[in-house]
Amino acid sequence: MRLPIVVVVCSLMLSACVSKKKFLNEVAEKEGFRKVAVELTNNLQREKTKVSHWISKNMVLRDSLWGVQTDLAAFARQNKVLVQAVNALTEEMTTLKQRYDIAVQEEQLSSEKRDQAIRQMQQEANFKTQIMKELYAKLEAALQPYATSVTLQRLEQEVLIGFPHSFLFSSNNRLSESGVMALTQVGEILKTQRLVDVTVVGHVEKNASKSVDAWATAYQLASTASKALVNQLSAKNLTVASKGDSEPIANNDTKMGKAQNRRIVLLIQPRLEEWYQFMQRSRQE
Repeated sequence: MRLPIVVVVCSLMLSACVSKKKFLNEVAEKEGFRKVAVELTNNLQREKTKVSHWISKNMVLRDSLWGVQTDLAAFARQNKVLVQAVNALTEEMTTLKQRYDIAVQEEQLSSEKRDQAIRQMQQEANFKTQIMKELYAKLEAALQPYATSVTLQRLEQEVLIGFPHSFLFSSNNRLSESGVMALTQVGEILKTQRLVDVTVVGHVEKNASKSVDAWATAYQLASTASKALVNQLSAKNLTVASKGDSEPIANNDTKMGKAQNRRIVLLIQPRLEEWYQFMQRSRQE
């Protein structure tokens, strides 16, 4: 009877030994699982922290991106405005350049016309001067016999012939023989000069008497002198004028000075109307 009891006790002891070992193994395994779980939990927490960090960083980047997109939109609007302004300025510059080119062309044309007009005026002035120079030479030759009495003066485009009253008139204010001869010779030369006007100007000395009309007296003398020229010159080329006593050439206080102031002057000038027509015909030819 003792043998079965021993076997039973031994069986129980072996059974107890096996369960404890298994228990310890399970405990160890659970501890390993727990450590793994803890490590996994820690890893998960770290990953969560990383994710949270990246989420925050992503939000910042998203906000930054939104700001950049907003700025880009603003820049795009500004660029559009600038492009429109540049286009407008370009059009304006094109218009201004066209106007400038037109102005330059007009200025060139105007300058050419001005230069041409100046050349024409200079040509006309030179031609007038030449005509008056040639006329002066002819008159100087014709009046040479009267050189001691008659004065001859040439300005740039004028010729002045001065006749003293004592030479041109007799004692009764009629033309003298020498005066008629001198005026006739002058008239013969002037009748070939269709481009000139002749003005017969009367001058008298200053008279103390208020009853004497100096202007009327000088005009009467000029009118008498002009009668010697009417046969050679047409009425449109011949004018009578009076200066009275307004232009003395000597002292009126002396007898000699008064005699010098009492005179007739022929003023010979280019005739503007005839001259203009002559130049127009010359240009057409």
